[in-house]
Amino acid sequence: MLHTNLHRVFTHAMFALLAAGLLLLPPLAFAQTTTVTYTASTQNIPNPERGFYRYTDTYGSAPTPLTVSELNNIRATTNQTLVFRYFILNNFTNSPISTAFLNGIQADFNAARQAGFKVIPRFSYVNELNSDALSQTLPPYGYADAPKNIVLQHIAQLKPLLQQHADVILTLQNGFWGVWGENFYSDYFGSIENAPLTAQNWADRKEVTDSLLSALPLRRTVSLRYPELKSVFYNLLLPADSITLANAYNQTTLSRLAMHNDCFLVDYNDYTFNDTLTEKPYWAAESRYLVMGGETCGTSAYSGCTNALHEMERFHWTYCNDYYHPNVIAQWNSGGCIEEIKRRLGYRFTLLTGSYTQTAKPGNAFSLQITLQNTGFAAPVNARNVALILRNTATLQEYTCPLPNLNPQYWFGETTVTLFENIGIGCLPDGQYEAFLYLPDPETTLQNNPYYAIQLANTGVWESTTGYNKLLFTLTIDHNYTGGTAYTGNQWAGTPPPQPQITGAQISCSGSVATYSVQTPVAGNTYTWTVSSNGIIVSGQGTPSVQVQWNTGVAGTVTVTETPE
Repeated sequence: MLHTNLHRVFTHAMFALLAAGLLLLPPLAFAQTTTVTYTASTQNIPNPERGFYRYTDTYGSAPTPLTVSELNNIRATTNQTLVFRYFILNNFTNSPISTAFLNGIQADFNAARQAGFKVIPRFSYVNELNSDALSQTLPPYGYADAPKNIVLQHIAQLKPLLQQHADVILTLQNGFWGVWGENFYSDYFGSIENAPLTAQNWADRKEVTDSLLSALPLRRTVSLRYPELKSVFYNLLLPADSITLANAYNQTTLSRLAMHNDCFLVDYNDYTFNDTLTEKPYWAAESRYLVMGGETCGTSAYSGCTNALHEMERFHWTYCNDYYHPNVIAQWNSGGCIEEIKRRLGYRFTLLTGSYTQTAKPGNAFSLQITLQNTGFAAPVNARNVALILRNTATLQEYTCPLPNLNPQYWFGETTVTLFENIGIGCLPDGQYEAFLYLPDPETTLQNNPYYAIQLANTGVWESTTGYNKLLFTLTIDHNYTGGTAYTGNQWAGTPPPQPQITGAQISCSGSVATYSVQTPVAGNTYTWTVSSNGIIVSGQGTPSVQVQWNTGVAGTVTVTETPE
């Protein structure tokens, strides 16, 4: 008895004209590509999670609600998408936050979401400095903030709101203790202006920050006013212990503590850095990955345009107060840099060139190579999805392929990156397909809202109704195309073609008839079988099962192509 080694071939089930896999493959034929060169825009783009912000506040003693109409007007007149929100708990320093004020906070977050804004919240108890308190040496000095037990009680009350509305929070500023919530002049947490800080002061300060971190989802940050706070809380050596790319996005405590500077450029030390030789390099390194922003507080020899642009680049600024300090904003206006700052705060992605597969059929690989430049000061500070959209120009049917390997948080400020992706073309009908790059917010509450999608800084690419960016390229799907390459990955545009497995005898005698079947056939589909030259299909062609007669005792092959109904 002669034994024949029969190799079972597992083929990708495609449309009828898709070639099945064989044991011996011809050299791969690479599909033709087309290259697009893009034109940069000079527009100040109203992109999410970046730019100048509008200051707003509301007091417990006299609440002022945030309204959708107010926010819509800000967007329409300034192209801004950020709002700073002070929640001043001035009449709750010895009591729980009232239900009415909590409801007002919830309404404010809802208004921001409805208007397509992100919020930078800060909570405080007093927003006016009592100058008489500066001369006191024994606490309480008279600054009128709240004791730790009240602060912790309030954070516990706020936790459900912060969790529920984290989707529209850019970052939560540490706040709470000290005048303005700036963590400096405090009756209960220490004030270096009045007396040396104690170990208990530091322990209480850290407890508040740790409570805030626990009140937020892991995907959101708390921003600290001074680098000293983080370094003392966690016994860090500066600048050596700054986070790196390896641990920047792992959602540990150190990767969730960002920074804000509320006296930017008022002096060389910004009234922020105790030791400029160590703390400035530390913040420059940390802000490559963590959000940095704030406001100015007065003009100085350091606040002019040249230094402002240099320092915003160095510290990767994402957001800034659009009003305060008015003298600095006026200086930037007269110095001619205000429009550049508007454009460059945060990220600004500009397409340079793109190379794309011109024609493909189902089962082929579609390749894209995009070169883009980030001319902004920073990368996006929160996670961001990326997807390729293919839209049939005749039917307008859309097919989405997520691109999880592309991470805009790695597209750092002042860098140029080239993105490579291969995706599979699924069961798409023949036709022309317009291609788009889509960068939506990953939050389920926001991912379909175009206000929260990133617009690329190019002319003629933005589709405002969807939040898509046109790649200015049309893909041809042609089931008769023979110039493509087979795709073997798991990222598909459209429904992945079926992938049948063949079962049957691997060893047969010469002259015998063996049966081969698709393991999980689909009712209504057609199956086209082929065998090597030493075999003959006896029956079953077109069905999920065939009978093959083997005529010689050498190795043979069986393959199948599945045609959907």
